[in-house]
Amino acid sequence: IRHVVLAPSYFDTKPDSKFPGITDSIYIATNSSKKKDWDRVKKQISMVIHALRSAVSVLSPLEV
Repeated sequence: IRHVVLAPSYFDTKPDSKFPGITDSIYIATNSSKKKDWDRVKKQISMVIHALRSAVSVLSPLEV
């Protein structure tokens, strides 16, 4: 999950961007306005949601 939340961005000069997959895909989609690029944004958001839910599931205490 660390690289989903913090990682280098293709378009940002900062060494660690927050949610670079989402921000980079939004940058691309904004500049192209193609449907396939906006679909990529949706896919990136879905991947982040899945990663966060998985982390919550792993870190949640077990019910006994």
